[in-house]
Amino acid sequence: MDFDPNSVEVNEITDIFSYLKSIDWQHEYWLYGILVFHIICATLAFLISLNFQIVLFMALLLMVYFSEYLNELAATNAYKFSQQNYFDSNGMFISIIFCCPILLNCLFILARWLMMSFDLITKVKTAQLKQEIKRKKDQTRKKVE
Repeated sequence: MDFDPNSVEVNEITDIFSYLKSIDWQHEYWLYGILVFHIICATLAFLISLNFQIVLFMALLLMVYFSEYLNELAATNAYKFSQQNYFDSNGMFISIIFCCPILLNCLFILARWLMMSFDLITKVKTAQLKQEIKRKKDQTRKKVE
């Protein structure tokens, strides 16, 4: 493997953006697979029905839960699919590249559920108020008769 003059040295990594810059995005084709996975998950989170959202939400959270094990597995087999071993013992790579987008999808799903709950509560309260108004009208009619 040749030295890339545009690469970032480890001691130059001070934040997330410099860390992302240090990754060889052009030669690590498996990273495109992870990107496609996140795009598919985001699309599914946006388009599928509530029942399937629950399944997707649970599956995504299970992936995050088992990411430590996945990080260990990937670290031991990194050179089978990658030119460099990005999987450190602290799990920074898997946290940034894998877990953060998944958690953003979960956050989006939760936001949709909260919006749906708010709409449902609004509809129920409106129906209750209409029913109460109707009941009061019926009571006033009975008093007048």
